[in-house]
Amino acid sequence: MSNSSISTASYRTAAGATRVKAALPPRYRQSRAVAAGMTSAGLKQVSRTPAVTQPKKMPAWVKELTADIQAELLDPATRLNAIAEIAQPLELAETAATTTAVTESLDAEGFMTRMMMDGGVGFVEGRRGNETILVEVQGARIERDRAGLDDETCTASDTAFETQMAARGFHLVTEHVTEHRNVPGGALIRAAARQNRRNLAEGAAKARRVANPGAAPARRVVA
Repeated sequence: MSNSSISTASYRTAAGATRVKAALPPRYRQSRAVAAGMTSAGLKQVSRTPAVTQPKKMPAWVKELTADIQAELLDPATRLNAIAEIAQPLELAETAATTTAVTESLDAEGFMTRMMMDGGVGFVEGRRGNETILVEVQGARIERDRAGLDDETCTASDTAFETQMAARGFHLVTEHVTEHRNVPGGALIRAAARQNRRNLAEGAAKARRVANPGAAPARRVVA
C-alpha cells in the first residue's frame, strides 16, 4: 500500500441514543424522542423543509415530544425557534457522547489519547508508535485524520476504529474520504500542528478559534 492510503475520513453516525441521553441536561433526559431517532441533524433537516400543519407529515419521533412542543413545531410562527431550542442541547450532548466514545475506542486500540471539548466541538488526539490520529467531532459528524502511517496497516486501523465505535453504539457511515497522501497528515492535523505540535487536540481547538473568532472558549480539557 502506498502513501495514497494516508487519508482523512468524514463520517456521520447514528449516535448512541443511551449515551446521548445521559449527556443531555436533566430536563431533556426523560424524552423518548432521542430513543425514537431524534437527532440534531434531523431537527435541522425539519427546519429546512416547508412548514407543515399536520402531525402525520412530521418525522415519527415528533410524536414522542410533549404536546406543547409538538404544537410549537406545527405552528409556522414558533417552529424555527422551537427547533433551535431543542437542537442546541441535543447537538452538544451528541458531541460530548461521541467524543467520549472516540476516546474510548482509540484507548482500546492502544493509543495514548487526549480529549478536549471546545466551543461545542470535540477533539481527540491519539498516538501509537509512528501513527497519529486526530479526530474532530461536531454533533453526529466525525472527521478523522491520520499521520505517520503509510503501509498496509492503515486499512486495519480504520476497520478497528469503526468496530470499536460500533461496540459503543455508534455506527459510522463513511461520507467522504480524502486521500491526502501526506505522511505529516492532512489539513486537520497540519492546521493543529501549526498551533501546537505537541498537543494536537489543543492545537486543533486553537486553529478553529483562529478561523472562527466568534467561537466560544475552551470548556473542558481531559489529558
